[in-house]
Amino acid sequence: MPLILVFAGNRTDGPGRVPSRFPLTNSAWVGQRLDRLMSALRPTMVVGSAAAGADILLLEGAAKLQIPAHIVLPFPVQTFRELSVADRGSVWGDRFDRLLDDLPPNQLQVADGDPEDERVYSDANRTILKSAENIAAGDVIVAVAVRPRLRDATSSVTDDFIARAEALGILVLGLDPGLRRCDMRTAFVVMPYGVKADRNGNQIDCESTFSKVVVPTLESADLDWTRADQQLDAGIVHVGMLDRLARSDVVVVDMATENANAFYELGARHVLRPKTTLLIGPEGSRPVFNVNMLRRVSYRITDSRVIDTDAVDTIRRLLPLLHMTIQESAVPDSPVYQLFAVSPPVFEDCCSDASPAVDLHRRIDLSTDVAGLESIADDLDETELPRIQRTELMLRIGVRLRERGAYEESVHRLENLGVSRDQSLLYGWWCQQLALTERRLGEHLLRLGKSPEEYWNRADRRLSQSMEFLGDDAETCGIAGGLAKRRALRILRSDSTEVGAIRAAAFLDRALDYYGRGFDKQPSAYYTGINLLTVGRIRAAQGVPPAGRNLDTVAAVTAFYSGQGSGDDFWRAATGAELKLDEHLRSQQSTSFAAVLTAYAAALAIAHAEDNIGPIRDQLDLIRLSGVETGGVVGAVLALPEFNA
Repeated sequence: MPLILVFAGNRTDGPGRVPSRFPLTNSAWVGQRLDRLMSALRPTMVVGSAAAGADILLLEGAAKLQIPAHIVLPFPVQTFRELSVADRGSVWGDRFDRLLDDLPPNQLQVADGDPEDERVYSDANRTILKSAENIAAGDVIVAVAVRPRLRDATSSVTDDFIARAEALGILVLGLDPGLRRCDMRTAFVVMPYGVKADRNGNQIDCESTFSKVVVPTLESADLDWTRADQQLDAGIVHVGMLDRLARSDVVVVDMATENANAFYELGARHVLRPKTTLLIGPEGSRPVFNVNMLRRVSYRITDSRVIDTDAVDTIRRLLPLLHMTIQESAVPDSPVYQLFAVSPPVFEDCCSDASPAVDLHRRIDLSTDVAGLESIADDLDETELPRIQRTELMLRIGVRLRERGAYEESVHRLENLGVSRDQSLLYGWWCQQLALTERRLGEHLLRLGKSPEEYWNRADRRLSQSMEFLGDDAETCGIAGGLAKRRALRILRSDSTEVGAIRAAAFLDRALDYYGRGFDKQPSAYYTGINLLTVGRIRAAQGVPPAGRNLDTVAAVTAFYSGQGSGDDFWRAATGAELKLDEHLRSQQSTSFAAVLTAYAAALAIAHAEDNIGPIRDQLDLIRLSGVETGGVVGAVLALPEFNA
């Protein structure tokens, strides 16, 4: 169901304003928060004005996410620019001009109000809300208002907007522009990733719950939130997670799948903190006995996901409870502190009381470059820690090094860990991550004109070992399929003979097998889905369609799952771009040529790790060399500057 986001907010403070409402120094952080909120909600259109401050920040975020805007101005453009934009500085004026230059004429609505009339801005609020209702045509509307939570006695235009929106029954999400990030309370979210089955086998898209319910609620409560690592979702519990459970002002636990990790983390939180632990879960599911008496906010699942109307209802019930539990006078929600006369541990704001492991985890979180990660690894070598803590820390360092393109350093750190087979799942995950790093190192050597085979052979062996413990895990199968695919690509690049084509086809069939196994095990892992689709299309064009596979069904399933969750996820956007390419290659319509280029450009504009460009370039090159594409779109995509930096 489409969602329309209607907005209003304070302008940045003018010179000498007391008390401050929206300091200019906070504008970047407010912009980030608005981006996160829009990425989660994914509205089909945003409706509001374009004054300096919150309005322009939201409009710029919408433009980055390719969300169309409908702008309402209370009086002519140049007058508005002079009175509501440029008076806060020429930079705001330039930003305003760029936004209007890119706006289709039919999405700009200009009233003929009198700037001297004190009712002109109130009338504009009425027009904005009426325009949103007309555009929504019965669909869901959510309002975002950027104003201080603690206000002075003077009523603002944004206050009027909120009153009018609430009178219309519209949910209003509020963000305080006066809060610096370091002053905000923190929240930690414990919930599964992707699509998971509950104990009855029903599929639940956990990303829809996170995006549609959790993120808007936490942003509206002015909480600086983080989500548990995907590593934890795979069964690895590390010290960094315990640190967040202990120190976060609020912890939200989604009991949708009632997995062991969630219960472990909930129990740890109840021991560490007496209150501000919120449980959520699907409507109609009966919690298991040992948490059945705990207060829980339910959400409705429709066709495996939370839809917008139900998300709004859940947020309305969740926000008041959250505000109440944050208060100092709130009663304990932990059974430990309800039943026993005990005092909670004291956690200082500084790091002086942190264990060495916690300190190292925090440093990894904050590290931004290879040198910093190598320094942390050296310090870890000199620190006495239990073996499991050392392993967890070095795994995180190794993965971060790989993400920054430091493949040799990553292999060195991970290889020297020496995880033993008796550590079961941890051993399987270590083999998996080391195999991916060795595969990437081989790809890097190939770009330098060197042979990748030594590291690719190592990766092959480790993947076999990983599958002994993890089975046909989607990520392991995806890495193995990627290795086979790159071996095919290497042959196609160097050997155009018939023998070369036969050798490449053998590796493509091996890749198909791996991608198919991973897709069957977890269809929501859209990485295996998009690769199964692309390699399958190539083999079908070569006269060997994948046996027992309906590639259109694979495309539909992949499109569904990659379209869920946050819009600022690089791999989701890249998958969407490749699906656009697949549509174009099947239809060869000229009108879809530009759509493919736009989709890839939008994906590449999203923040991503340094080693993310290579896999996309290789996929495009494979399509080009396989002869599937003749219209020139792949060459046009590969000519984008991001592929040639």
